[in-house]
Amino acid sequence: MPATRILATLGPSCWTLEGIRQLANAGASAFRLNFSHGQHDRLREVVARVRQVEEERGAPIALVGDLSGPKMRTGPLTDAGPIELVEGEEVLLSPTAKATVGRTIAVGLPDFASLVVKGQRVLLDDGNLDVEVKGFEADGVLAIVRHGGTLSSHKGINLPGRRVAVPAITNKDLEDLQFSLEVGLDWLALSFVQEPKDVVMLKRLIAVAGKSTPVIAKIEKPLAVENLAAIIDVSDGIMVARGDLGVEIGPEKLPNVQKEIIRLARQKTKLVITATQMLESMTHSPRPTRAEASDVANAIYDGTDVVMLSGETAVGQYPLETVTTMRDIALNVEASSLYRESMALLRAPEPDGVAQATVRAASSMAEEIGAKALVAFSASGRTAASIAGHRPRVPLFAMVHSVEALRRLALCWAIQPILIGQADSLKHLYRLGIDALVRKGYVTGGDRVVLVSGSVTGGYGANMIRVEEVSRRRTPPA
Repeated sequence: MPATRILATLGPSCWTLEGIRQLANAGASAFRLNFSHGQHDRLREVVARVRQVEEERGAPIALVGDLSGPKMRTGPLTDAGPIELVEGEEVLLSPTAKATVGRTIAVGLPDFASLVVKGQRVLLDDGNLDVEVKGFEADGVLAIVRHGGTLSSHKGINLPGRRVAVPAITNKDLEDLQFSLEVGLDWLALSFVQEPKDVVMLKRLIAVAGKSTPVIAKIEKPLAVENLAAIIDVSDGIMVARGDLGVEIGPEKLPNVQKEIIRLARQKTKLVITATQMLESMTHSPRPTRAEASDVANAIYDGTDVVMLSGETAVGQYPLETVTTMRDIALNVEASSLYRESMALLRAPEPDGVAQATVRAASSMAEEIGAKALVAFSASGRTAASIAGHRPRVPLFAMVHSVEALRRLALCWAIQPILIGQADSLKHLYRLGIDALVRKGYVTGGDRVVLVSGSVTGGYGANMIRVEEVSRRRTPPA
C-alpha cells in the first residue's frame, strides 16, 4: 500500500459489507462518513460493517466523521421537480418559502436578506449557477440570473467575498457529534471553519464528553485562509476542501492556496488531507482523465498525507476502480526519484522543543545507519505522527497501547501501527516492540532498529533515542 493514505467516502455505492471489504483491500485505509447525508441508524450499521472488515483483515481502519457545519443550502423541490434558471430572468430568493418552485428559490435562512447587499453575487450549486441581487421585497431577495442552468433540491449557496456571521457548530452538528462519540469515530472534521476559536469550541465539547477525538479543520472560506497558521496551530489536522473553497476564492487562486495550506501544515507536522473532485470523472467512468491523474500526483508531490474521494466512491458507479486508480497513482509517484527529492526539500523546519528535536534526529539517524525500522512508542500516537511529518525513508512503526490510537494512526502517512501490552520499564517496553516486529516479520536477527520514546514509561513527549540490533535468538526458526 502507498505511504500516502486514501480516505474514501462511504455511501450507497459502497457501504455494503462487501463494498467496504473491497475498498479496504484495494487500498483505502480510512473511510469518511458525511453527515450531510445519511441517517444515524443507517450510519450505525455502516460503522459496524467497517469494524467487521477491520477485524477480518487484522489491520486498523480509521473512521472520519465529517460534521456538516453551517452550510447554506436551497430548499426542497415540489413534485414539479427541478427548475430551470434562464439568464436574464428574475428569481426570488425566499427565506419563507417551503419549497423551490417556479421562479421562487427557497433558501431556508430567516435572516438571508441581512447577509447580502445590492449587486452581491449569489452562487448556487457549488458555483454552477450565478445570480445577482437586484433588490429586496417583503418575502425575499430579488435577483437576476447571470449564469443559468438546472437547479435541484438542497444545493449549496455561496456568497463570495462576504463574511457570514453564523455559528460554527449547528444544532445538527451537536447531534452528529454525540452520535460520533457514541459509536467511536476516530477523527472529526469541522466544516466551514473561519477562526481558531471554531476548532477550540469543538475540542472543548469533545473534552467535556470525556473523549480526546482529534479534530480536522476544513479550509473552505476566505477568512480561514487569512487565519490559516493560527487554525493549524489549534487543529490536529487540516483539510484542503476544494469544493466550497474554490467557489469562494475562484478556481484561478485555488492551486496556489492549496500548495500553501499543504506547505504550512507540513512545516507544523500536522496531518493534511487534499479533497474534492480528485477523480470526479470516475463517478461515471471507469478511467480518470489525464488532468485528474496529474492533480492527484501533484498533491502527493506537494506532500499531502491523505488524498480523499467523495462522490466518486459514495455514489459513483465505479468505487472499486476509483480507489484502485488512486492507489496506483500514489504508488507510482512514491516510487519516483522526483518524489524522494520533493520530500527531501519539504522536510519539516528546524525543531521547536525537545520532542521535535528528538523525532527529527531519530529520523535522520535511522536513514544514516540503514535501520530496518524506526519505532515510536507513544500512548496517543503523536510521536509517530510527528516523525511522519519528517518523511523518513525508513519503515515507520508506532507501538501503542490502545485500539483508539491504533485506528487514528491508520490515517497518518506511512505509519504502521501495532498494538502492544503495557510495560513496567523502558527495557520491557523496547522488548515488547522488537518482539512484535520480529513476530510480524518486519525485522530479523542482525537488523538495526531505532527506538524513540519518553524517558519513562507512560511519560509525555519523546526525549529518548536508542539504537538496537535485533538478537538472532529472537528470530523464529524457519
